[in-house]
This record gives sequence, structure tokens and C-alpha cells, in this order.
Amino acid sequence: IYTQILQTADLSVTEMWHETERAVGKAVDIAVERGYSIDQLARGVPDENFAGVNSLARETYKNRATTIARTEVMRAQNATTLGYYQSQEIEYVQAYDPDGDPADNYLGTDGRTCSQRHEQVYPVKEARDVISHPNCRLSWSPLSRQALEDLGIIDTISLSASVDYRKVQVPVFVQQNASRGLQ
Repeated sequence: IYTQILQTADLSVTEMWHETERAVGKAVDIAVERGYSIDQLARGVPDENFAGVNSLARETYKNRATTIARTEVMRAQNATTLGYYQSQEIEYVQAYDPDGDPADNYLGTDGRTCSQRHEQVYPVKEARDVISHPNCRLSWSPLSRQALEDLGIIDTISLSASVDYRKVQVPVFVQQNASRGLQ
């Protein structure tokens, strides 16, 4: 799990760089299309609702540390959660995208956006390979045999008969956090 977290950190930096690069490229394309000067490209043209590259840079870097922290914490949380589920022999999980933003168009490694992944069922081993995007809030929930039956999936997948999901050992700190959350 630690190796996976460290490997994705490098990917995060690259993704954020490319996202910034795309935003600057889009601003340059708009400026060229509208015939703006270099100064207008840099400072913007408020009357035409064009913020300019300086504004883009300020906004990008103002929240950069928060974005990096949120992204890496979510990736680490998901990696350890899925690792724990796998250690407990849970075979399937369901994705949850709490913000459900349909404008989120970042395609993950599975070719889907987070809103398209929402409530989709994945084998744990495949879910581990779904890399989230910066500021992603996608999380995973284990599915019991009953949940798989309720979703009508149990007939189309093979489950290990030896797994009894009612006997999964939940760490004390998880129980305490759940209790505080319910309070």
C-alpha cells in the first residue's frame, strides 16, 4: 500500500501540471481568437468576461497546497481502505462520488468520470487501479453478499463461498470514528 501511495504522488504532480497547462492554453486560445494584446492576455479584459493569465495563476496557486493535501489524503485513504477490504477477503466494492458533479469531466484510468463511477460495483482488485483526479472525493464501500443479491449482481459474478461478511473485524479507531460521526 505504501508503495502505491508513493507512486501516485508523482502522478498527482504531473496531473496538476497538465491541468494548469491546459487552462493557460485555453486562455491563450481565447486571447488569440479575440485578438487581444499580450497585456490583455496577462491582465484580462473584464468587459468581455476574460480574467487573464495573471488571475488564473493567482487562483491556481492560491489553492494549490489545499488541492495537493486533499488529493493525497483521499488517495492514501482509498488505498488503505481497499487494502483493508482485500485483507478481510471482501471481493466487491461500490464507488461513491459525494459531490456528484456532472461537470467533472476528468477521465480516470477506467475511462469513466467520477459521476459515471458513482454507485458502480468494482472488484476490489480493479478498484485499486482507479486513480482519482485532483480534489477527487470518490470513496469506496464494501458490498456484502446480501447487497450484491439486492443489486442483482450475484448471479453474474462468482463469490468466494468462504467469506462471511458479518465476521469482518472492524478496527477500534474506525468504530470510534463512526460513533462520533453518528453523534
